[in-house]
Amino acid sequence: MTTQTLTANSGQNTTTEIFEGANAYIQIGHNKRVLFESLVEEFYDDLDAHAYFVGEPGSGKSHAVTRFADTKDVVFTHFSGKTTPWAFSKQMAVTCHAAGWPMNDMNWSQKQLDQLPNIAVFCEDIPNMLKDDFVDLMRIVLDTKGGDYVPYNISLGGQYAQSEEFEKDAMDYFKTPGQVGFKVPFYGKVKFIFTMNSRLANENEVSAFKKHTKAPNKAAVAKLETEAAVRSRFGNYHDLSMTKDEYWGWIADLLINEKILPGANISDINEILEYLYDKWDRIPDRSIRYVLEVLWRLKAKSKNNPSFNYRARWESTLV
Repeated sequence: MTTQTLTANSGQNTTTEIFEGANAYIQIGHNKRVLFESLVEEFYDDLDAHAYFVGEPGSGKSHAVTRFADTKDVVFTHFSGKTTPWAFSKQMAVTCHAAGWPMNDMNWSQKQLDQLPNIAVFCEDIPNMLKDDFVDLMRIVLDTKGGDYVPYNISLGGQYAQSEEFEKDAMDYFKTPGQVGFKVPFYGKVKFIFTMNSRLANENEVSAFKKHTKAPNKAAVAKLETEAAVRSRFGNYHDLSMTKDEYWGWIADLLINEKILPGANISDINEILEYLYDKWDRIPDRSIRYVLEVLWRLKAKSKNNPSFNYRARWESTLV
């Protein structure tokens, strides 16, 4: 293995032995991470458009989104994992009700509406939210011109009866007399930020697929068209997908410059990064979590117990 000096981005004389080209990868990873964090902060500062970020799973995107939310003057609500149109609509009713939203039949002036707090809605890796029956709801929710509200146009039955009292109060608050369900208007004060592991097709890709595919499958066309329609609703759409080298550099930047491994010295970091790169195709989880909870946790154990074979434990996790 060719070695070279690795210098932390901070400019400090921190060195280690690593493979040739590592510094370039780390710089690229650093630049992508800084770009992502600046875009997230810009989203909160402006709250003028919905945001969608595509990136590698486990890269720390969610941590950045929640961390910046804590520093900004916004009402923050969070969805993750598999959710349903019912659970989503109910939570949005609760969030807007708690934030002081007017009832549907209250004619507030624009000045009064402008004084409502801004709400940031974080949707963390929820692929079902943008397909099947859910996507029809979200196309209205995310449409800042023709939509910008939650339309839950279904009779409230058993699920409503099982809800908590504060949830019932919120849904009742947004009911419209003579209509089923409830409607939660946003008044331009609610913006969504998605972090996803999959990209959305754009209109050019839809056209190209139709043009260059012989007898294109209708379902495939409909899927691409739906993705393009949803994508057009995100004023901030950013694809931060990375190659192996770039993503390794992103992780290395975090370990070296952000010092996310408590108690680790440069020798520890070097060993972990070299192992990570060499075993990249066999590690079960290419994520910050794997580095922290597997590689570093086991390595740290050996510091107090020299007989503990952390390398064998590392190897046992490979696939």
